[in-house]
Amino acid sequence: MSDLLNDYENNGFFHETPAAYLDDTGAMPGMAVPYSGTGLTRLLNAASTPFPVNLALDRVPRVAGSIFSSLTDYDAVPAGSHRVRLTQESPSNALLLEKELIFPPDAHSTAVLVDSAGQGVDLLQFIDQSCAPDTRDQACLRTVNVSMEDSSFALHTADGIPLHQQIPFGAATPYRTLPPGPYSFYVTEDSGYEWLSGPIATASLTVQPGQSYTLYLLGNTWSPYGFRIIPVKDA
Repeated sequence: MSDLLNDYENNGFFHETPAAYLDDTGAMPGMAVPYSGTGLTRLLNAASTPFPVNLALDRVPRVAGSIFSSLTDYDAVPAGSHRVRLTQESPSNALLLEKELIFPPDAHSTAVLVDSAGQGVDLLQFIDQSCAPDTRDQACLRTVNVSMEDSSFALHTADGIPLHQQIPFGAATPYRTLPPGPYSFYVTEDSGYEWLSGPIATASLTVQPGQSYTLYLLGNTWSPYGFRIIPVKDA
């Protein structure tokens, strides 16, 4: 592995998931958590539904007409547990999903709408992280697989450096640091024989010092949307 790409260390000051926050509070799932303050969240639509989707938080409309690969801006939300309701944007306003999500205080998060074989769609949540003060001269990058259930991919730089490997569906890799500048990336199936399948998607990104980014892998190879990499700025 190139010494230009180093594991990002959070030194315990960051909760990778809302469940990790629960562990620190001593609360059990289902218990009321003593939150205070406000978090920031946004929605990425990675589901291949042929219709737009609306989102409500505690039955208050928040997002209207979300379509595949669309990303909202961060929006403030009171910290704590909230009921998220997803409906089809149509005269019938058909219910697609209701799910409880936890929004930690003073944290940025991204909720991702994904395809689900069992229930049609599902909603995953990822905590977005800023670069630590001691890495301000570097950029921070992670990869999230929200494409197809049972999939696993690897991410490489254009010069063949394996950046993230064995990324299963629904998983986020740790952030890694890399020098600022322009990069090209490609994704392969994580089968151990990547040179046989070749790249299935590519993306280019110029990263800035002190900025964190996520490369979202979404879509599939059989729908009209195709498979793609969406680079996104975090936090």
